[in-house]
Amino acid sequence: MSDDVPDWAEQVPPEQLRDAQAVFVQVSASFGGAPRDEIEQALRDAASRRDLDTDGPWIDAAARQIHAIERSSDDHR
Repeated sequence: MSDDVPDWAEQVPPEQLRDAQAVFVQVSASFGGAPRDEIEQALRDAASRRDLDTDGPWIDAAARQIHAIERSSDDHR
């Protein structure tokens, strides 16, 4: 995939990508600064509500990215 596609998005089937992106945005906005396990659980809960795979590798990859975003924004304060 192209360089502008997040690593986690490469793990999502194309037909589910739009819903997965909505889940990512929702969780990243709501769980900033949360521990990674809480982020993963929030991703699974939101994915479940949209009938997405909740055990796929995209959950872990998305949680890592959300956690990294929050840590890097803390570094710039």
